[in-house]
Amino acid sequence: MSLVWSKYWEIAEALSKAYPNQDLANINYAELSKLIIELPEFNDDPVAPGEEVLDAVVNCWIDIEYPEEAEKIPSSEL
Repeated sequence: MSLVWSKYWEIAEALSKAYPNQDLANINYAELSKLIIELPEFNDDPVAPGEEVLDAVVNCWIDIEYPEEAEKIPSSEL
């Protein structure tokens, strides 16, 4: 799998696996960019296209690391 900047979800998954103890929501953009371009599967321009791309990666990472619990509906209400 080749990672490029537009594959936010895939980048977030790869970061989660490569850096399981890293809190990506609390690092600066320069450090995040560095972590991304160091991923072995990353094959794109080493310069991030913009902060919105890095925000999208972080948002995907948050969804992976902290998924919302499914709403539990009592069977009597089904």
